[in-house]
Amino acid sequence: MDSLQQAQLFAARGKVVQLTVSYWRAHSPRSLGLPQAFSKDEWRKLLVLPSFCVSKLRKIEKDFHSNLAFYSYDLGIIGHFMTDQSRFEWGKKHQEILKRFEEQRDWVAGNYDNLRGQAMQVGRQIAIEDWKQLYPGKGDPTESFITECGRRVIETIPSKKQIFDGFTVKTLWVSLGEENLATEAAALDFLGDIAGQFRERVEALCLGILKEAKARRRLRYNYLEGFFRRLNGIEAVFFFENQPVASVIDRMKKIGISEQDKDHAELICLSRELMVEVVPNFSEEQLAGLIGK
Repeated sequence: MDSLQQAQLFAARGKVVQLTVSYWRAHSPRSLGLPQAFSKDEWRKLLVLPSFCVSKLRKIEKDFHSNLAFYSYDLGIIGHFMTDQSRFEWGKKHQEILKRFEEQRDWVAGNYDNLRGQAMQVGRQIAIEDWKQLYPGKGDPTESFITECGRRVIETIPSKKQIFDGFTVKTLWVSLGEENLATEAAALDFLGDIAGQFRERVEALCLGILKEAKARRRLRYNYLEGFFRRLNGIEAVFFFENQPVASVIDRMKKIGISEQDKDHAELICLSRELMVEVVPNFSEEQLAGLIGK
């Protein structure tokens, strides 16, 4: 089987997905048409969303993308390639994150009037301070100046319905057809991206446990929890017809999280074996050096 046929065979086992997360975000003073003398600290006070809500939304958005990366391969501008077998596990976690996202949406909608009122009050105070910077010695700001600043603030805040409807998470699924992998070069790029990222994941997992074993007398429970979570991620994206690799992963999973030293020793041996099977330019001798004599 040549690389073109292999690429098309692998591409048929999944789809490319693009994920977009949208919600109300702050604009700059320039986009509002407000005076440029606003300082960064003053602008933060004008944000419609309080800082704790912004932090939660940023964390949720990061979790969406991290979950996608965990179960897929990054193909750059065209999106992430996810196998059909990975999609179910990805979907379960995606729904959990989506629930948190919708909770924040509902909180913002429920507190819309208060948030809008606070923005109007702060905007008025900032306009007064800004007048002093723009027109020193000119006395108090004119009411028209304050009103105009307030109008621009209010105009830039979407309606309650617009903000609610603006909280969206969209996934676009597209098959990689033969037209996408019509040339040898395109096929090699696709296979190279997939194989390279799989090797990187295996290398990070195995080097991590080998170094941990060298640094400590025994593997910690918390470390093993993280190790098996990453191993599950590797298994989820493994769709190659390579029986030795599949066998090693299966043997690792059967050991599971254990406090037995003999099980830790077997995990270390299997990690070395997995490295040799997957990661090029690593020999048994080089890996032996990672865990000492």
